[in-house]
Amino acid sequence: IELRFDVRRSPSLPNDVANRLMRLAGSRLTADGVLVLFAQSHRSGLANREDATERLVELSATPRLLIDLSEVPFMDSAGLGALIGGIRRAREADGEVTVACSRPTLTRLLHTTGFDRIVPVTETVEDAVEALVAGQPES
Repeated sequence: IELRFDVRRSPSLPNDVANRLMRLAGSRLTADGVLVLFAQSHRSGLANREDATERLVELSATPRLLIDLSEVPFMDSAGLGALIGGIRRAREADGEVTVACSRPTLTRLLHTTGFDRIVPVTETVEDAVEALVAGQPES
């Protein structure tokens, strides 16, 4: 399982948050500013899914998490399970999660499985940011 997020080019992250994330990412950040999380250290897909979920939980320690699936070509039940587990844990920590997905096949999967009933799924990152902001109380 591989999770990727383009920190440098993401319009959803304020500059100070992107810079802090790039400093903290260490070797998980590519030269192009993409945060890459691999979960392949186990022989079983289930163990890798649990590993990916834990990494997603670490990222979800922030009150708002946007998951951009626009560059994900395929998702199986292990990937969907990792997303759901991470979202559940983020919500347990009073976090908000939104998913951006511009790929029709993945959007259909998220709709068919009912995933879009537990977390907002938008077509663009910009719409996902708006959904996150709308779901947060003003500070």
